[in-house]
Amino acid sequence: MKITYTGQNIKVGAEVKKNLEEKLSRFEKYSSKIIEAHVILKKEKIVYYAEISVLAKNIKAVGHGKAAENIFAAIDAAFLKAETQLKKFREKTKDHHKSVNRKSSIRKGLKLVKADTAEPEDSEALI
Repeated sequence: MKITYTGQNIKVGAEVKKNLEEKLSRFEKYSSKIIEAHVILKKEKIVYYAEISVLAKNIKAVGHGKAAENIFAAIDAAFLKAETQLKKFREKTKDHHKSVNRKSSIRKGLKLVKADTAEPEDSEALI
């Protein structure tokens, strides 16, 4: 996964990059085909903003976060929003059917049940 960082009025330091790489590696469990991630960090007066854009094969997830405390709180908020979008996409694309051969296995089971419950033709009638 290719990660690009952009900082506006803020310097993206090694500690911030390490934190982001750790968080972005968690996205691999939702989609193994993540191509790139773009992180934009901003500071306007006393408010920090973070935007995380994740581009995968079939989806683009974007999370925006805002916090007055520090940049890490804004990153956490953006991460949660992007993670929610990826989870939602995974659930939509997940195949919820148990098995393709389920009908054929039911038919085989019905044949066995019918064979067991049928009376043999040679049996004598019990009175």
